[in-house]
Amino acid sequence: DFIAPKLRQQGLISVGNVAGTPNAADWENWAGVLDGVEEESWTDGKAGPAQQIPFWKTKLAELSWTQANGKYELVHSYNGTESENTYGLASMLLAANGTASYETSNTNYLSNENWFPEYPQAQALGAPAGPYSILRNGVYERAFSKGIVLVNPTAARLPSFSLGGGIYSGSGLPNVSSVSMGPTSGLILLKTG
Repeated sequence: DFIAPKLRQQGLISVGNVAGTPNAADWENWAGVLDGVEEESWTDGKAGPAQQIPFWKTKLAELSWTQANGKYELVHSYNGTESENTYGLASMLLAANGTASYETSNTNYLSNENWFPEYPQAQALGAPAGPYSILRNGVYERAFSKGIVLVNPTAARLPSFSLGGGIYSGSGLPNVSSVSMGPTSGLILLKTG
């Protein structure tokens, strides 16, 4: 007898940390009976974003599953810098559909809370224009009504590529029509032209 239905009867929800389940079927079984899940090491398991490269696609697929199945997902990262948090937030935005939240410890739960410019930029993106797509160079892209999100989830540095004819600003870049991307990086860009 699982506790989640009893919690719902009392107007509460159940959210569990199901990270580390051995395969997708086990993960979906656990996530399926809960109202939501937490992914503790979203893009950084305390050793930098490169540590999570082998798991990134699986985690994105799990987030896509929760969003398609009406579940909440809290994606937690240990990222401490602006660029690492932009990567984590942009990765979440690729699949988020209203029931996902990005949370970070910023390296210390008690005394260090950072606010980066990409946070309000993400809030200003507007509604998703559709699901994410994968560009020829391996960059994941998702268009929104007022901007785009780009993620390079690999260890490779990517040379400059076109943003499809639009002009964008954000993530420290003013009025660009093309960008290059470093390894494990993300960009949150708002339309400016």
